Amino acid sequence: MKKITLWFVVITICISMLGVYVISGCAPAAAPEEPTVDEPGEEMVEEPAPVDEPAEETVASQVEGMETGYVIPYLEGWFYFWEQAWVMMMDEYGVSTSGVLTYWEPEQELEGVRDMIIKDVDAIVLTSTNPDPAQMATQEANNAGIPIAVDSSSVADGPGDPFLDITFDYYDMGELVGQKIAELGLGEKVVYLSGIPGFAPSDDIEDALRDVGEQTGAFEVVAVEFTGYSIEESVTLMQAIIQSGLEFDVVVGCSQEPAEGTIEVLRQEGMLGEKVVISVNGGPLDVANFEAGTLDYAVGQSPGLLGLITGSMVLNKLQGIEPFDKVVRPPFQWLSQDDYMEEMIPWDVDESWIPIAEHYATTGELVIE
Repeated sequence: MKKITLWFVVITICISMLGVYVISGCAPAAAPEEPTVDEPGEEMVEEPAPVDEPAEETVASQVEGMETGYVIPYLEGWFYFWEQAWVMMMDEYGVSTSGVLTYWEPEQELEGVRDMIIKDVDAIVLTSTNPDPAQMATQEANNAGIPIAVDSSSVADGPGDPFLDITFDYYDMGELVGQKIAELGLGEKVVYLSGIPGFAPSDDIEDALRDVGEQTGAFEVVAVEFTGYSIEESVTLMQAIIQSGLEFDVVVGCSQEPAEGTIEVLRQEGMLGEKVVISVNGGPLDVANFEAGTLDYAVGQSPGLLGLITGSMVLNKLQGIEPFDKVVRPPFQWLSQDDYMEEMIPWDVDESWIPIAEHYATTGELVIE
């Protein structure tokens, strides 16, 4: 009995030990899980916030909202076309402008400039009767710190300093006319119908004609009359010259108006075609007379193009860009009945002439394609 009990104990112990063995992991172990490793991905780089590039500043953005002023004699003939072109250029860049008409009165010119100073405009353009009032007006604008340009006239020497003196070179024009009279043998006796006494363009043409006549010996200036740029006054003066019995071969008009008046009188007197008529202008009346065959020659100059050039140079000045030269003399053309259609620059310019004027205002080169 004791043996049976002993064996039972032994067996029980063995069974117990076997269970512990199994439980403690003697059975095959499961394969270990591979550690989870994060795959290397693309590095996230945060894009910098876009930065707005400053827009390129244009002419319009620099001058828009500014104001300019012009002081001119009237809105007829030459100055009508000049003013139209000037306003076109200002409108192109959002610049307001206003004008004062002086009717060739020096005191009115000074008052006009003073009015612009009171308005505190950003720039002034002045056409003056003669150089002395221009000098005085320039001084007043300088003292007010307002840039001023003198256009279609001239300024006397003095402390007044316009940033721009722009006009056609009327001495050179008169010289060209004199040279053509001599070269083409147009006649020995010349009548010059001038504009206004003391007005530089009028006087310069006369001086040049006399100089060329003396230098070449080909002709002489036998009469000079002041027309005030009026057709009616030109008619009166030419009638008086003819009635006086003065001999002449050529009539030079300082502008289209004296030429028109001369042609009218020559037609009335039955002398049309017997005398040579030259206009130092090339305006619409000259075009009509070329077409009619009653005008022989002209010197072409365009107030429209001049107005655009002056306007462009003023806008440049308002941006801090100085003119390529303080004294600017645009080119002009000798015109005949054979070539005026091809060579003449129109007075009534449109927007297509703005780039041409702007190029000239920057370089001094007139490029017409």
